[in-house]
Amino acid sequence: MNAASSINIELIDYSDPANLKTQKSSLDEFLAEYKSQKEVWVNIEYIEGEENTNKLLDKLGVHHLLTESILDEETRPKFQEFEDYYFFSIRAVVGMEGSDFQTQTLHLLLKDHNLITISNGIAHHVEKMIAKIESHQEILKEDAPDYLLYLIFECIVDDYFIYIEKAEEMILGIDMIQQDTKLNPLILRKIEHMKSEVHVFKKSVIPLKEFLSKLAGGKYNLIDPNNTKYFDDLKNDSLSLIDECEYLQVKMESKANMFFSVQGHRMNQIMQTLTVISAIFIPLTFIAGIYGMNFRNMPETNSKWGYLGVWIVMTFITFIMLRYFRKKKWF
Repeated sequence: MNAASSINIELIDYSDPANLKTQKSSLDEFLAEYKSQKEVWVNIEYIEGEENTNKLLDKLGVHHLLTESILDEETRPKFQEFEDYYFFSIRAVVGMEGSDFQTQTLHLLLKDHNLITISNGIAHHVEKMIAKIESHQEILKEDAPDYLLYLIFECIVDDYFIYIEKAEEMILGIDMIQQDTKLNPLILRKIEHMKSEVHVFKKSVIPLKEFLSKLAGGKYNLIDPNNTKYFDDLKNDSLSLIDECEYLQVKMESKANMFFSVQGHRMNQIMQTLTVISAIFIPLTFIAGIYGMNFRNMPETNSKWGYLGVWIVMTFITFIMLRYFRKKKWF
């Protein structure tokens, strides 16, 4: 299969939200038939290759400077304003495995009559978006496509909240370190890993907040002034997400400090016990060091079981001490 045939293009006519018309299209068909004047949402999946990307951008009337950003899956979230269209790159959460979250870079082009979404794989937001379009029919009749852009951002922010709630549940579930006297080093690794994940997540939310603030400012001609309130609402949601991230970071830092505090306390207890044992044996060892074992009357030296008896006593003491240390969970 060549690169051109692997691209999936879906055109969703939202001019009548009550009766959405969806049309699948190949790259060649799209290049031949696309008209920017028609109210349509264009969803492009599995875009690859500079040549095909440039063909699409030419047809969409978009500058080739965006080719590199579109093809780079690791591109940073951004908002760029051009004369007759706006370009957005954003990280969408598409799944979660354990404490790791999987993201997909989603590119959006907002034009006078069109919204174009571009991704390097399956666009996980499409089904949610169609459901939202059907539930916002009256507003879409008047305010598309910038309102359609808002709906996509809303889907992404909703998924962000789902992730942050799951992350909070996992972090709060690490309270076991306050109760278990034997600390597992894996707990600290888990805390550090979660700190890293939340930090990366926060780096995706901050740029989103910044360009939502710009769109809410009412200074962009492709955004209807009546719709700025929706973007302002999302901006407030993104601020809440950032606050949640900062709260979780503080919480994890607190748990890491708790881990080291409990570990230090346990070490102090161990050293106290060992110090007591050492204090008892120091004078005994001192006396034995002076006199040695050179007494005339030592009955056990004349017993045929004396040597074996000493070994039994030493082994028993060692066993008792190991049992005690094990019971205290020192190893």
